[in-house]
Amino acid sequence: MRAVVLMGALMGALMGALVLGGACRSEPGTNALALAPGDPGAPVQTYFDALAGADCPKLRASIGGEAEASILAVGCAGAFQQFAEHPTKLMGVESIAADGRDPTLRLVRARVRVGDAERVVVIGVRAMNGSWRVVRI
Repeated sequence: MRAVVLMGALMGALMGALVLGGACRSEPGTNALALAPGDPGAPVQTYFDALAGADCPKLRASIGGEAEASILAVGCAGAFQQFAEHPTKLMGVESIAADGRDPTLRLVRARVRVGDAERVVVIGVRAMNGSWRVVRI
């Protein structure tokens, strides 16, 4: 009988710990500061500023993932030439949302001007090594 009471108490304590542990854990992707400090929209501005200013170190510091692979494939000079041929101006960040499939990714809706037309694009920004990086344009 004593073993049953002890087992019941142990199970109750274990269940309580599981409930408390679940209550303290945030939903994936909701705590941006746990992933990287600062504004996930900031590297988007840095990316466009670096392209416009032909600043390779600044560009490299703002990118990662697919975006970095694309820049490495053509080099900074190639990226700056492509940008000069198709100048794009960031008009502003409209919203930032967590990607429901990847808690380290934010989807930044940005308004850009290409020539005389404005449009909204979604730019992927990921927390990488403690900072936000543009990973997908």
